[in-house]
Amino acid sequence: MASSAFVKVGTGVAAAVAVGVIAGYFVWGRDGTPTVPPAAAPVLPAEYAYLDSGRATTYLSQISNGLSSGEQRTLTHARELSGGADATLKLGISQTDTASVQETLTPTNTSQFALLLRRLEAARYGSGLPWLTKLDCFPRGGGEFAWKRLRELPEGAFVELHDCLIKFPDYGLVFPYFAQPVSVPLKLKIGTAKARLSILLPLTTASVTDPGLFIGHLVVVGKLLRTVATGSYRDPVAVARIEQSLVQLGPRLYKIPFPAASNANRPQRYLKGQIRRALLVPARGAIILPVAIYK
Repeated sequence: MASSAFVKVGTGVAAAVAVGVIAGYFVWGRDGTPTVPPAAAPVLPAEYAYLDSGRATTYLSQISNGLSSGEQRTLTHARELSGGADATLKLGISQTDTASVQETLTPTNTSQFALLLRRLEAARYGSGLPWLTKLDCFPRGGGEFAWKRLRELPEGAFVELHDCLIKFPDYGLVFPYFAQPVSVPLKLKIGTAKARLSILLPLTTASVTDPGLFIGHLVVVGKLLRTVATGSYRDPVAVARIEQSLVQLGPRLYKIPFPAASNANRPQRYLKGQIRRALLVPARGAIILPVAIYK
């Protein structure tokens, strides 16, 4: 009898617990709003010294076969509860609640560039090579190793250069005053003093966010336009355009403050010499059209 009573008591307790769980679910779970897990924290954008958002959008559109003005994203969370007790009393429940949140994402300049990077890293040429080739500005194999890798790339390939040390030139401060915007020629060296590679980076004046950010180690993402294996190369059209812009400034050039104070009496001659040297790409050099430069 005692055993039978114990079984009945146990069964009653189990049934009570099951009923309590079910009742609690219908009182709190059913009427409550299902908890949607928070989205992952967004990755903060890098600090851009240079971002050509127009080129980033154009390249991304070419890769994606056109872009929409916004992107729909839906976050869905489902919760299911089931329970039961089997003894003298049989109870069971199964119910699923689903909640969804939909939002429209409007692309920004930095998000377009980030998406372009992801697409370039994911895609590959027919040969199996990735669209985006990553290089170090101070490679372990030195300049010879970096030159060999650059020479293997077809013109038009995208490159990502890491650990770059770039100094924004003082003549670059004069370019915003030009009537017709021209590209600021920026020089980048890859490798050590021995067997260095000389890279020309033509920057769109309007895309320079702050010359003061060209300090420390930077990342350069751009498109390989040309490699110079022998001799040297200088774009005569670029030289002519810049020199013409300097002439058009006339006397105003003397009122523009730039660090070369010792050349204040001959600014045109000083700037022309600096720019001509910057535009010269020697053998074992390349021209890379930058899309972004950031920390």
